[in-house]
Amino acid sequence: MLRFILLTILIIIVCWAVRAADVESLGAGARAADTAYMANEQAAMPKVLLETDRETWYEMGDSILVVPKRKPNLFQKIVNYILTDKDHSKDRLWMSFLGGPHYDTDTKLGLAVMGNAYFRLKSCDLATQPSWATLRLDFSISGYVSVRLSGNTLFANDKRRFNYEAEFESLPSYYWGIGYDECDVRSNENKMRRKQAHFQGDFLWRVAPKFYIGPALHWNWVRAKEIANMDLMDGQPLCVRSYGLGFTADYDGRDVIVNAERGLYAHAGVLFYPKKLWNEYAFTRIDTRLCWYHSLWRNAILATELRGQFNIGNPSWAMMAQPGDSYNLRGYFKGRYRDKHSLALQAEVRQRIWNRLGAVVWGGCGTVFHDASGMKKLLPNVGIGLRWEFRKRLNVRVDYGWGRSGEHGFIFAMGEAF
Repeated sequence: MLRFILLTILIIIVCWAVRAADVESLGAGARAADTAYMANEQAAMPKVLLETDRETWYEMGDSILVVPKRKPNLFQKIVNYILTDKDHSKDRLWMSFLGGPHYDTDTKLGLAVMGNAYFRLKSCDLATQPSWATLRLDFSISGYVSVRLSGNTLFANDKRRFNYEAEFESLPSYYWGIGYDECDVRSNENKMRRKQAHFQGDFLWRVAPKFYIGPALHWNWVRAKEIANMDLMDGQPLCVRSYGLGFTADYDGRDVIVNAERGLYAHAGVLFYPKKLWNEYAFTRIDTRLCWYHSLWRNAILATELRGQFNIGNPSWAMMAQPGDSYNLRGYFKGRYRDKHSLALQAEVRQRIWNRLGAVVWGGCGTVFHDASGMKKLLPNVGIGLRWEFRKRLNVRVDYGWGRSGEHGFIFAMGEAF
């Protein structure tokens, strides 16, 4: 009985061993078959020999197959261009173009087209911030036309800077008078066709870390016509030319000029408009700016600005302080309030929402005044906006601002307001 049990166990062990060997043999055969099949499949698959922007070359056995790439249509090209997020921090030159419709209560429906060039001179290394130049063309159905060129050129090691702005505009405008009280009266609104051209530039040398100083000049020409109530002009001519010379001093501690996230910037400029420079109205202008940027929480920046303009002497109606444009008191029509002096304070929170999309909200106030007693009459200002990081640290902004007396306006621009 014991022999029978041992023989049975031995037979079972032998049968199990034979079966395992057969399974292993079958598995090896299957794996070899799979390997051969995959090798044949890979051999049958085309091999990429060359790939260009227009076509791809494949090796198919003993032959070569050339497959042209499908060209994107115009809409796809525009979308790809806008969504491209290329890092240009190591480039010497790069350009971008953008355009779109806009609307506000003064110029009505319009179209703006902007071209931007960012570059580094041969004398500048890659650690130097890029210089920039922006050309903006703006048209609207109301007859508004504007051509504006502005920029900032940095020289070797940022030891010298050249800042400039040139603009020509022709537009149907309005004139309310001079002084807060006159300008605040809606019935004083007079239609006016205005043409204006100006150039302003300064050339600065770095005299200490982050501190720059140098000469400045300004030329301004304004011609107005079709004003119904000439009494509001106080006997001044409709065509005025102004020539100014002076100096500028800047302290620039910003991390990036066009889109600062931290640091301090202070500006003081003095321009003299004497009669010896063919000025009919002699005066001295003092411009000041103080900006501060600070991180609040993740992807949120607090930006603040205090801006002032003070005209000492006898400025013409065209050269008086006129707050309200795409940079300060956004939403106010430039020229709605004008007087010898102006002050404006604004604070803005800039929050990145998702990926390259962001939003802002701002609040502030300003004033125009002839003397200190008029500083109590304030011009409130609030607004919201969207931001799209078109290129690294370069935002396209869409803002909508509100102010006193029903003033409001839409702004489409490249770069931050301050």
